Amino acid sequence: MGGGQFPSTRWSLVRAVSADDTLAATALAELCKTYWYPLYVFARRTGLTAPDAEDATQGFLARVIEKEMIARAREELGTLRSFLLRGLKNYLANERKARHRTKRGGGHLLVSLDADAIASAERRYQFEPDTGTNDSPDQWFERRWATTVLENVFATLRDEYGQADKGALFDALKPTLTSARGDSPTYAAIGDSFAMTEAAVKLVAFRMRQRFRDILREQVGQTVQTEREVNEEILALFRAFAR
Repeated sequence: MGGGQFPSTRWSLVRAVSADDTLAATALAELCKTYWYPLYVFARRTGLTAPDAEDATQGFLARVIEKEMIARAREELGTLRSFLLRGLKNYLANERKARHRTKRGGGHLLVSLDADAIASAERRYQFEPDTGTNDSPDQWFERRWATTVLENVFATLRDEYGQADKGALFDALKPTLTSARGDSPTYAAIGDSFAMTEAAVKLVAFRMRQRFRDILREQVGQTVQTEREVNEEILALFRAFAR
């Protein structure tokens, strides 16, 4: 995503096509899968029980994929992240006023999100580190969004190296991307394990970091509309970890 016109993305597609276009609904459904768990964590941190948070998240995202929410997305500026968080807050407020929840998304199912994946959300939530009682639901959402994005980036990168029969090398080098230098294995030690010179391992690691940055920009770019917003979202991602 260099100079020139910013390329079409899923989020820009959602906001560009008419509300009754199935392409918009499909694109939005695919994007929502990434945000399911961060939104679930937000709902839990507002005080909802696990079943209520599950129902609220499913109900909200089912409504998002419906035509009226796509039409609303066309009228709003900003990123998908801000659109969904703002939308969930409004949804929860309206549900509290009505004292009614739409169970399991009102009969709608999110694309490729099965019952096991939904049930695993609470199991995952129970292992969340308690980073402080003063952290707001918004901060929890931001961190889980950042974590999910990075998990997707590493999964994509791991798949690419696996297809090139270099999955084991990727696994060995991954700590050099995510850990403090003192905690990472040395390039020389990795080279010994793979019959490679230290210089060769360093070159692979350099290219891996480059590819990591490219995939990160591609992933984030699917949820914004401009190059400037990509840069801002990446900064927000790393700020989420610094809090």
